[in-house]
Amino acid sequence: MKRQVGRISMAALLCACAGGALAQAPAAGAGAKDSDEIVVTAQRRAERLQDVPIAVTAIDSAALQARQMTQLVDIMATVPNLHASNNIGQGSATTVFIRGVGETESIVAIDPPVGFYVDDVLIARQGVNNMALFDIERIEVLRGPQGTLYGRNTSAGAIKVVTKKPEFENGFLGEASYGRFDTWMLKGSANLALGPATAVRLNAMVGDGDGDTFNRVLNKRVNGTETVGVRGQLRHQAGDVEINLSADFARGNQNGRYGVDVSGLLRPPAPSLYISSTGTDMRNIGKAWGFAGTVEWPLSDALTLKSITGYRATQQRYNLELTDQNPSLYLVYSDVDSRQFTQELQANVTQDRFNLVAGLYYFNERSTQFIGDYIFSSFFFRKDIRVRADAIAGFAQGTFRLTDTLSLIAGGRLTHEVKAIDMSLKGDFTGTDRQFADFAGVPLFTNSTICGQVIPQRPKPVACRLSVTRFTPRLGLEYKPDEDLMLYASWTRGFKSGGWSARVNSAAEFLDFDPEQIDSYEAGLRSSLLDRRATVNLTGFYYDYTNRFASGTTPSGGFGIAITDAKIWGVELETSWRLAPGVRVTGNLAWQDNSLSRPATATIILGDRLQRSPAWQASAGLYVDTPVAERLNLLASADYSYMSKHFVSPQNFASTETGPINLVNASLGVRLDGRHELSVGCRNCFQANYFNQALPFPAFGFVTVYPGARASWTITARTRF
Repeated sequence: MKRQVGRISMAALLCACAGGALAQAPAAGAGAKDSDEIVVTAQRRAERLQDVPIAVTAIDSAALQARQMTQLVDIMATVPNLHASNNIGQGSATTVFIRGVGETESIVAIDPPVGFYVDDVLIARQGVNNMALFDIERIEVLRGPQGTLYGRNTSAGAIKVVTKKPEFENGFLGEASYGRFDTWMLKGSANLALGPATAVRLNAMVGDGDGDTFNRVLNKRVNGTETVGVRGQLRHQAGDVEINLSADFARGNQNGRYGVDVSGLLRPPAPSLYISSTGTDMRNIGKAWGFAGTVEWPLSDALTLKSITGYRATQQRYNLELTDQNPSLYLVYSDVDSRQFTQELQANVTQDRFNLVAGLYYFNERSTQFIGDYIFSSFFFRKDIRVRADAIAGFAQGTFRLTDTLSLIAGGRLTHEVKAIDMSLKGDFTGTDRQFADFAGVPLFTNSTICGQVIPQRPKPVACRLSVTRFTPRLGLEYKPDEDLMLYASWTRGFKSGGWSARVNSAAEFLDFDPEQIDSYEAGLRSSLLDRRATVNLTGFYYDYTNRFASGTTPSGGFGIAITDAKIWGVELETSWRLAPGVRVTGNLAWQDNSLSRPATATIILGDRLQRSPAWQASAGLYVDTPVAERLNLLASADYSYMSKHFVSPQNFASTETGPINLVNASLGVRLDGRHELSVGCRNCFQANYFNQALPFPAFGFVTVYPGARASWTITARTRF
């Protein structure tokens, strides 16, 4: 069976190159349309991007297509101070660090600090968040804590995927692509008007292909995925009330995400990062489905009410070989089932000198996970984890015009959250690989053993039920002398939920940890120049980061955590310039630095630098969409991105330092009659060899790294009517 390279397309979340008219995202840097305006909802109300007093990068459908972005992990080169990659061995999972804040652990006992949203519905689990970008209106990346309007688990920021709504006219978009490693994909989007006030939109995608890595023991290509996804939306306008309903389903079957041992301790390293030497046939099967409903009701010109309801279910089952050895030294099996329900009520008030967003939020999650560790072909440890989480919050944020040019921003969110864990660990020491099967085994610990225990790394008793109430405020000033210039300064607080170190194989290593908290001080400038044909946006920030959580490998060969404080500071520049109709250039530059305090609690040894926090990032791009004949447009793009050296492990092992990374992407195509397109493109065109994940186990004699995407080419045909 052929499998599509490196992606597990969880399509509900899930979606690919946009249908409908092309639009321009000036701050993101792509596109070819002459208008330099883009409207975002980063502050839960529609605003011009240049008027938003927070650090936001917006990427619209034209930008996604021009930059050949087909999955969420591809946004890294576009957003300043953002590091994104697949999680270790899992193409379905995206690990995101924003300004040095993120989390690599994807088990249900630990929450990520970056909030992922699809149409304002939170996606709580990190294991299936690498969304394929299909029928997308735009992506908004909010950098920095979003503790007021988004709440829990957004201490690093938020990534919002906004899908295209049904329109009140018939239309169809079809796309077919074929590329390197026999990769192919078919996508379709149909819009049907059922009347003057009702419309539906149906999307589907299917793909397959070989992988980009060769396994010399199994004698086949690996790292591919076959995928299928569908999504349906209904839009109905009942007078002033608008109702949007959606349902989706996606399934991905991935032939692993293989790493390569680069240590040379147990055998000579492979000659390439894309040659695997394990004899394990890995599999990662993921499913995601859900329902969402949004009702928007304008009671008057000054007041609009909104309800956002969401239900998400995700399942993931995989086996993961960590050592790149034959036979394996460390095999991991996992089976995850997560169900969540969210409800948000908003009131949006707009007055001449005052606007306000206020509301209530409820979150409920029930997740279970089995983890099996098969070590040295001798020991099998089975962990069964059940986590329950409930959170409720009230929030409000207002902007008050003190004068015609100066405004005060004030807001806050009060969150109450309760989480609980049930966990058991048992072992089989007969040398049997139990895989996913249950067994009697030797009981090692249960809740009765670990709840209330006191361990040397943390003197207070371990809690299996965590309850927290937090107030996260925001204060700021906005100065706008004219429509094309805005300056702001703000203080914002955000927090990430606490949790448990549940990946351990010993009761002595199990502990709970408190919520993270970040106080962010930020100042920025937003400017539009040359009759709004150019934009220059500058942002500076400083973080006071407390109870920072990090997970990694221990000196004895297990998994552990560390709790410490940090300071992070940096500067970000985003520019865009429309040189001529249909011709745009962009440039971004980012710098950041950090310092760490001594760990308060630790079962791992931390390095001196934050992982996935390169000091420098830069990008530049040229994008063309211009007529060359009466019915023919030329489509062309070329973009370059740079990332300086950085570590991808919290321990800062020398073997886990990667970079500098220099990537070039390009494409060339034509559009006929404004409807039919044919293009050819390449990503990582000059084959930069680098890795973006690492799992160091020097005590066991291996360091496994996971390479970035290999050089690829794709031919794509699109048609719309």
